Amino acid sequence: MASKKQEAVAESAAQQIQTVQNAPAAGAIDVYGAYGTKTGFENVTSADLKTPFLKQLQPLSPQVTDGLPGATPGAFYNSSTEEVIGMTEGFVFIPLGKKHHFVEWRPRESGGGFVASHAPGSPVVLGAQPHPDPKKKHKVLPAADGNGFNDLIESHDVFLMLLDKTGTHPTGETAIFSFTSTKIKVVRDLWNKMYTMKPRARLFAVRAKLTGFKDPRQNKGAFWNVKITPHPVEGDWKASLVDPVQEKELLDTAFALFEMYEGGGVKPDYEKVDSTEAAGESDVPF
Repeated sequence: MASKKQEAVAESAAQQIQTVQNAPAAGAIDVYGAYGTKTGFENVTSADLKTPFLKQLQPLSPQVTDGLPGATPGAFYNSSTEEVIGMTEGFVFIPLGKKHHFVEWRPRESGGGFVASHAPGSPVVLGAQPHPDPKKKHKVLPAADGNGFNDLIESHDVFLMLLDKTGTHPTGETAIFSFTSTKIKVVRDLWNKMYTMKPRARLFAVRAKLTGFKDPRQNKGAFWNVKITPHPVEGDWKASLVDPVQEKELLDTAFALFEMYEGGGVKPDYEKVDSTEAAGESDVPF
């Protein structure tokens, strides 16, 4: 049975999602106040509000090998809407928070699927073994049933509020992008830029764009990576900041979703993530 705190988080999450979906009335939580205090989300819990993943496709991604229209290496795929976004088109977003953890995945040959999330420095992570295949750099854990090993993947999961191409309005969607393997450096560079900005920015006030490119390290095989740039002016992070006066509604919506994330109201939809890709098998240029 959900605790009062969990119920409060779930109700707040539902309200914020309703607000974003009714953009451009972003931030106006009480826009339907004339209809009473009940929202219709009273029985919705945080378990019902699973956030989809956005991922970059690689040559071995199922969407590519199965011939999904538009699915080419380097493009992006939304696990919920099944939308494919072009590599150079990318998407504009506001980062709302991140989680650094190690995700345990069952290998595809064993049925695939999410197993558990482990904190850095936990006994499970510290006791992980090198992968039996020396070409694979991630570590493994003995499967609970004693049958083989599960993959253990370091991941920086970033919770995003997606914006339209202009970066001025929410699309009504949130998502998670997992930075694994060589992508970890990309997101660490973003945190460094944000943290050292003077005056220091609020994370939920930063607009950025994520696009893909083909990694030039051809000697290690065909591999596509990502880059993050400020939006709308490439190279100018201060110009990317949401104006707290002129764009107050956008900032209010971002802040509300940020609070939802901080309160534990974001639940990743691991059920729709391909375990092989999550394990980095098509994300490491060997």
